[in-house]
Amino acid sequence: MAVVKALTARFSQLHPGVNFDVQNLDSLQGVTLVADGSLDLGFVSRDLKADEREKVATEPIGVSGSALAVSSLNPVKDLTRGQARKLLSGEFSDWSMAGGLVGVRPLIVIREPEAATRTALEAYLFTDHPVYAVGALIVTSIDVTLETLHSRGDSLAMITVSRQTLADPQIRLVALDGVAPTAENLASGKYPVRRPLYLTYLKDGTKVKPAIKAFLDFVRTGDGQQIIRDNS
Repeated sequence: MAVVKALTARFSQLHPGVNFDVQNLDSLQGVTLVADGSLDLGFVSRDLKADEREKVATEPIGVSGSALAVSSLNPVKDLTRGQARKLLSGEFSDWSMAGGLVGVRPLIVIREPEAATRTALEAYLFTDHPVYAVGALIVTSIDVTLETLHSRGDSLAMITVSRQTLADPQIRLVALDGVAPTAENLASGKYPVRRPLYLTYLKDGTKVKPAIKAFLDFVRTGDGQQIIRDNS
């Protein structure tokens, strides 16, 4: 989201008559609301499905990643794929089984089934159908995820890797199989749970507003590409 805000802010500086209402929606909404004309421009953090590509086109604007996060009060800094899977499934019923707090049952916080944050982690962690602990908390936004991590020291939560989450002093994004979810590791491809970032717009160019076409052209310029690099 930071890269979208930076791109739109710069474009509005260059074109004072153009203003953007940037909202934090999930990837599914970033496709469906563009496809039905409710939004002029969307933002997604996954590749489009075949049926979605029939109506919606994309413009790449970098990469993101999915991670598992804990409270900064939790000593866990690294999880293997097996440990993460056992925590999420409830097989590990105490944080100490993964090197964490003794006598504390993990509160598992997962995103809704269609969320790109969740599907990317599932593809990496599970070899078959994902299984989650009884009582796992399903949330639908990054704000609720952060609120839970801030208030519950027993939490293990799915989260998007971003400047906001990496800089939050109350949480820790844990390494997976020894690789930390840093901006550098995402950019290099070293971190394993990476997701592409795209702007979405109508595939039918006759229905795309002139201001949106101009904005997409700006994104492709050297200035736009530098903003993407600076905010990745």
